Amino acid sequence: MLAFTMDSSLTDFLDAKEQDVHKSEAELKQVKEDELMLQRHKQQLQAIRASLEIVCKQKNEEVQGCRQGLSQIQKNIFDQIYPIVEDIYHQELLVLELTEQLQLTQISKDVGFICSKISEESRSLIDNPSDPLWCWYKEMKEYEKWFKANNRFSICEDNIPDCHFFYASFKEVSSSGKVQLSFSTRYKYTCLHITISRDSELSPEGSGMPYQVTTDFTVDSLELNANKCLLKGTTAHHFVDDFVWPFITDLT
Repeated sequence: MLAFTMDSSLTDFLDAKEQDVHKSEAELKQVKEDELMLQRHKQQLQAIRASLEIVCKQKNEEVQGCRQGLSQIQKNIFDQIYPIVEDIYHQELLVLELTEQLQLTQISKDVGFICSKISEESRSLIDNPSDPLWCWYKEMKEYEKWFKANNRFSICEDNIPDCHFFYASFKEVSSSGKVQLSFSTRYKYTCLHITISRDSELSPEGSGMPYQVTTDFTVDSLELNANKCLLKGTTAHHFVDDFVWPFITDLT
């Protein structure tokens, strides 16, 4: 029953990740459409600006013609006001151009962010769940939920039950590709902390195994058995039941 729940949880996780990727792809498509629209808008604005420059030139000629019919006092007032109006007009054109550039810059940033997000989610979707350590981590987290929901105990009453996994954590160093799974297990009141890690590439022949194991105590053959279980795709429960707890039994 527990194994079925774990498989279902992993499937739900993959489905959710796939939905996130599809959503990000849809967002990227929309952003690219917006960028294309703004590019077309920019071309339209450039055409409008060229037309406005022609109109402004014509208006300047008309203004000079009108100015010639003014008295000297009127010319003085006109010469003071007209440059201000002209400056305001050009400032408005500048604001329109800067707003357009800011919009295009923001669109480019959005495209880069969404592409990065799609790449990250796709890598997480493809790489992590396929790694046996990730599968073990999901199994352990499901077990922790089940254990907390079905076990009530008190340290004072000295009735602490055995626990396959607790304090499970999984981390990946994106720069190196290294992944690491850490967890603790408790059997017959004895706790043991275990860390299993894998580098981005398999170790060269003769220099070690794909997965390295470290523990609180030196456990003979534990690294070899961990590698066998991970590479064969057996469960974390099987690894603890068959190899870790027997060692704890020998200690006690």
